[in-house]
Amino acid sequence: MPGLTDDDAQNHPYRSLGLRFWLPWGGAMALAIASFPALVYAAQHDLEQPWRIIVMGAGTIAFTLALIGLNLLPHRTAQRRGLMDPMRPAMRRYQWRFMTPMLLYVVALLAATYYWKSAQPAGLIAMAVALAPAIPLLFALRAMFLLLREETDEYLRGRMLESWMIAALLAMSICMVLGFLDQFRIIPHIPLWAVLPIWAVCMGPVQLLRKDRCV
Repeated sequence: MPGLTDDDAQNHPYRSLGLRFWLPWGGAMALAIASFPALVYAAQHDLEQPWRIIVMGAGTIAFTLALIGLNLLPHRTAQRRGLMDPMRPAMRRYQWRFMTPMLLYVVALLAATYYWKSAQPAGLIAMAVALAPAIPLLFALRAMFLLLREETDEYLRGRMLESWMIAALLAMSICMVLGFLDQFRIIPHIPLWAVLPIWAVCMGPVQLLRKDRCV
């Protein structure tokens, strides 16, 4: 299937949604992104166990679903207005392959955290508990790889790669700055696994600024 031309990109249906759509969408994305660290901070400082885990678990699930819904909203809105065809098969498969591991990640993280605090495991069991939340995230990354491999439109693949790369460069810049602040103890220690969530958060403004993207 031939890719879209540059003229097609300039006239992409997402541009037709207008500022009346994109400004509220951007505000909702910014609110969702800002609310999650605020929730984590409040839960860590104001709540005791088990309410801390319950609130953080519910908040993480809500945050994940909000990001998924907001990322789907532009395409759904353009489709309802008759501006776009239904979602491509590769993207539909990606949504399920990505959403399922992300929700499983939340469950695994809460279960691992609770078990670690209550049982204080050691040895191989401790390693297994610590790695449990990483397994669903690896499947989420696999979903991205499969999307890139299964999408047959070269233009769409190029747009995806460009968005992912811009978000990756932005995430690396943020991690570098935070890493130096962490090293000199200006801010609390940030774990390495935060790289992926930072990259995912960076995808929000990247997609907002590149609202002519194709999905």
